[in-house]
Amino acid sequence: MFEMTGTTTDKKAVAHTYTLRNDGQWDSQDDEWNYLANGTSSRSASLKINREQDILYTTDTQENDDLDKQIYTACFAQTDGPGWRTAEGFLVQGNLQAFRDFTKRMAGVPEGQLFKTFKSLSGECVITRK
Repeated sequence: MFEMTGTTTDKKAVAHTYTLRNDGQWDSQDDEWNYLANGTSSRSASLKINREQDILYTTDTQENDDLDKQIYTACFAQTDGPGWRTAEGFLVQGNLQAFRDFTKRMAGVPEGQLFKTFKSLSGECVITRK
């Protein structure tokens, strides 16, 4: 089980608890472990961690019949490696169009400016392993 807490760019508090649904599946193409999880609803979330276990991210979808009103939440965090207990990172939340806009803005950023830009466009989050 994992808990993610954070604050969006507009200072809205966010808290999600993720219960893993499987033992993870190795994705050799992306070089990461993928775990399915229950988040805001059953099977709404995933947790991914790279081979070195130093980069972790969670995603969750708050479903709505109107796809334009579905809310997506993602926390991108850096850990201390294997055995980590907590990880601090960046929180992105919004509808599908907001995520597309975010991705588009990040795609045009020079490599040396990625961290600074990511930080300026994101809130903050903490993932805790329970």
